[in-house]
Amino acid sequence: MAVKQYLNFEVIKSPTMHVLLDETNEDGIHLVKVKVKNNHATAGAKLSLEWTNPCTDIHGYWLFNQSRIRFDDQDMRKLPYLNSFYNDQGENRYSVTCSDTSRYVALFMAFDQAKMTMNFSLQVEIPLNNAEYECEIRIDTRDIPYEQSLVELKEWHEHKGNVFAHFSKKHVSSPTYVCTGAFPSEIQEIEENVYIAKQLGFERIVAEVSYEVVKDLLEDREHDASIQKHIGHIHQMELDYTLSVYLTNEQFSARRLHILTHMQQLLDKWKFDRIELRVQASSDCDDTEHMVYRLLKHITSLQKGVQVLEVGCFMVDKQSLHYSFPSSFMMGDRAVERLHIKNLRYLYPNQSIQSPIIQWHENESAENASLYLINTLFAVPHVSINLKHLSYEHSQLLSYWITFWKNHSNLLNVKKIRASSAQLNAVMSVQHENESLIVRYDSTAIQLKKDNQLCTIVNGSEEETMIVKLTGGTWQIKIFNCLGKLVHSENQFLSSGFHTFRCLKSGVIQLVKRDL
Repeated sequence: MAVKQYLNFEVIKSPTMHVLLDETNEDGIHLVKVKVKNNHATAGAKLSLEWTNPCTDIHGYWLFNQSRIRFDDQDMRKLPYLNSFYNDQGENRYSVTCSDTSRYVALFMAFDQAKMTMNFSLQVEIPLNNAEYECEIRIDTRDIPYEQSLVELKEWHEHKGNVFAHFSKKHVSSPTYVCTGAFPSEIQEIEENVYIAKQLGFERIVAEVSYEVVKDLLEDREHDASIQKHIGHIHQMELDYTLSVYLTNEQFSARRLHILTHMQQLLDKWKFDRIELRVQASSDCDDTEHMVYRLLKHITSLQKGVQVLEVGCFMVDKQSLHYSFPSSFMMGDRAVERLHIKNLRYLYPNQSIQSPIIQWHENESAENASLYLINTLFAVPHVSINLKHLSYEHSQLLSYWITFWKNHSNLLNVKKIRASSAQLNAVMSVQHENESLIVRYDSTAIQLKKDNQLCTIVNGSEEETMIVKLTGGTWQIKIFNCLGKLVHSENQFLSSGFHTFRCLKSGVIQLVKRDL
């Protein structure tokens, strides 16, 4: 592996700033120590480091935290800035991060077609009223899988005591049914939908409500008896019941302590298993995750017993933090959703990644509706559909895919994902010992490893044929449609090499090797 040259840094700074750079390059990992002395530190200033590299085969990039903003709570740690550029083979080109997780950090990239170079500019905001400032920038230019670079960036932050090291390994990992716009005015309808959800295999219920509604309910005691009875009824069905309260950043900033006190009152009064606070992005906040560290130090002081408060994408249970990415973190595009799910799983292999809220039109075909679940198969399913009005076919497919997810949760929820295409995720797979699960999203051929004895292949593409390379021997072949109905079963001797199977859209092939 060739070692790339040192980066040609150019420092852009104010006239009052004196900047020292100490760069080392170890086999393609550039560590740049930045020391700044500012003679006039009454106001903050931005430091920009610019460099160029020959234009290589960059086909995609992933930003973990693109937008950064400042908070009043300067002691609260925020998510590190982390950026990765890669080619279509998933090989790392430039992965960049900064040791300072409490300052504004931004990376800009421009392509110079005349010179065939990539121009980079990393901006760090120097703190207010601080005459001296230090940080370290890590730039990885090695030809390695970019997922490996992401993991090493995370480990680097952990070594420095930054945010990645503070997550526990517990997670919410149950298929979730989400009731929107119904609590508490339509308690009977919620219970009817929850009863159906229980039959379909859901284990966790979330009722969404605005903070204004919660505040009115706390002041109106007429609803206390009916709400407590309702919660008790859900618990009798042995379901976890969560109240999700959403509010804007402005609301929370203005009445932080009052709101947190109200949430604790709800836990004590109505006995929900969990209360989530969903702080929505607004004019001065681009991402829910930016709010988390402002909230945590206030939440922990209010925590009582074994009850749980969940804030944004964090939960606090006793004194431990649980990380669970919410649906609001995901994008709308299916390929982008898969990309985020996969990369977050590399960064947090022991945490649950919640799927986007899954919904579909009542006239959607069963095959198309199944794709919503297949596209988010590697995340914990969160479904929000009026179950009372589901057609029989849609009920069957929902029951089948929730059961499928639960039966394969040992693979889907805690193991790292491998993808054949870093940018498009044409084929995504997980494996544990001799068992593997593969989801194909286009016409790419699938190659089983020699030690695969049990393989489940999900057809998430529009194609109805599937090419699979496997080792010779006797294989039991079972093919299911999107409703879980067995449409073909046989034992067949297959030679080593590629074989073509017919599998309906959103169908599943199960291959079991018999002559072991």
